[in-house]
Amino acid sequence: MVVRYLDRFIAHPYNTSPPNPVMGCSESIRKEGEEYMPAVPKRKISKTRGRNRRSHWKAKAARLVTCLQCGAPVRPHHVCLSCGTYRGIEVIEIEEE
Repeated sequence: MVVRYLDRFIAHPYNTSPPNPVMGCSESIRKEGEEYMPAVPKRKISKTRGRNRRSHWKAKAARLVTCLQCGAPVRPHHVCLSCGTYRGIEVIEIEEE
């Protein structure tokens, strides 16, 4: 019996055949009696290292520009919801209350 770790093999003491290093971990070439182990991290990732990696996962403030017609804050490249214009052209009609 051979236990296969992604790229290295550990031979069972009762197994007489040498492991084949050319064989990958493909499903199509699996042999009977072989156990496949998942990849396991070599070391624990510390809290600091993990948090440093995630330091860029933060919400960004919405970028706003002023509408050319009414001066309301609008997201760039979007229709103004207060007056219904986009780049100075009326695109949608806004019903005034």
